[in-house]
Amino acid sequence: MTDKMAELKFIDKKKRIKVFLNHAKLELARYKRTKRNIHLSQASEKIWAGFVLLIELKSGKEIKTHKGIEMESYNLIKKNKLNRELSDNASLLHSYYYEGRIFSDTVVRKIIKSLRLFNKELKKV
Repeated sequence: MTDKMAELKFIDKKKRIKVFLNHAKLELARYKRTKRNIHLSQASEKIWAGFVLLIELKSGKEIKTHKGIEMESYNLIKKNKLNRELSDNASLLHSYYYEGRIFSDTVVRKIIKSLRLFNKELKKV
């Protein structure tokens, strides 16, 4: 892969992360208007998708499995290249998407905090 192609791939992932985060914000706003949990669920999964892309961006690897995401995020946290709280929040929100067993106010707080942490992480990339 040429440097130019690698650079385009880098920019593309960063843009895609921002798209997911914007969609998460929109879903959160919809939830606040309607109080329908489907919007929290959608926002949660957008955070997770952005997190996976962030891991791939920071590690330079394509990750295909949940186990791979866990291992790579652990490695990045250990090297101080990833915020542990963001990783914990993303995992919790991913679980919420599938199981829905968390109080809505907790999910809202985790989404808001994750969006703030993402902004800090993206400035480092």
